[in-house]
Amino acid sequence: MRTGVGHLTRNIKIVAGNDTTWGFTLIQFGYSATIDNATVINTGKMTLSGVEFINGGQYDTEEAALQIFNVRAKTERTTITKSSFHECQDFCMKLNNIYDVSITNNVFFSARKYHVLALKTFFFNFTDNLMIGVTKRPTMVFN
Repeated sequence: MRTGVGHLTRNIKIVAGNDTTWGFTLIQFGYSATIDNATVINTGKMTLSGVEFINGGQYDTEEAALQIFNVRAKTERTTITKSSFHECQDFCMKLNNIYDVSITNNVFFSARKYHVLALKTFFFNFTDNLMIGVTKRPTMVFN
């Protein structure tokens, strides 16, 4: 028998306020820098470990609790490890235009839509994560 156990208590907690459909969004957005008349596009990295995201995202908007955009520094890896995302109002995590990201040993519990959305993501390492309970939004229309 195979099983997975996730701890939802972490060292740092980011919690939404009283409005249960608004939530919050933590955003990392890469920036462009010009060095010696050459443009270096989308630099930066993020390292998160032991962070608990509670009621993040925004209902019916595709806004995630954690969003990372335009981070393409080829010398440093973005890492998200040993963190938990639960009761996400939309996506738990949304990645777009990322180079070299590692998402390892995290817990994703109770999201609407999908837990993680990754678009235009290169060298994407997604291992040993636990995902539990994606629910259908009552406003979602299927054709």
